[in-house]
Amino acid sequence: MSATCCETCGARECREGCKEAAAEKAHKAKAKAMSQALVGHVNNLLLATTRAQIERERVDKIQRKVLEEGIYTGRERPDMKQFRVTDPERSYLMDDQSAKLYFARLNAIHLAEGFEKAAEGHCPALTAETLQTEAEWALLEAAEEFFPGVTNDKLLCGVKGKNGLDTRREDLDLLIGLVGHAPGYKNPLTGKGVA
Repeated sequence: MSATCCETCGARECREGCKEAAAEKAHKAKAKAMSQALVGHVNNLLLATTRAQIERERVDKIQRKVLEEGIYTGRERPDMKQFRVTDPERSYLMDDQSAKLYFARLNAIHLAEGFEKAAEGHCPALTAETLQTEAEWALLEAAEEFFPGVTNDKLLCGVKGKNGLDTRREDLDLLIGLVGHAPGYKNPLTGKGVA
């Protein structure tokens, strides 16, 4: 028999709670390593999400103004009466001529504001939302190291009785919370930690 009995603390006899304390210490070390590994991805996601929200609000205002100033028509189905499109959410119903004029006007506004990709027909809001989605994917892929088997594809498939997009959003929120509550974390938007 060796001089030490407890593999955790090295004592001759196991002391009450030493294995639990060692497990807690290991858990904290793993959480810290995970947080440090994911902090850049979380920061990128927070910045991309904020940018996407700002761009969406700005573009929606522009779209509404363009629809107020011009007359753009569409129909729900070919056999239905034509109507004036006044909601950007319904712009997909525009007839070809109205859509051409509407999007040309939007692109001209975006170009005048310095968004160069508008020349290729890109929308600033959709571009920002794509960057947000890419940041979400990057965070989930980085987290796979710590949560094997929890992949973006599996999250999107959902679980019984739960929408995959909701499951994915919850997982992203958990990862953001994990990093956001780590000691010393500073939110890139506020420069403050979680109280």
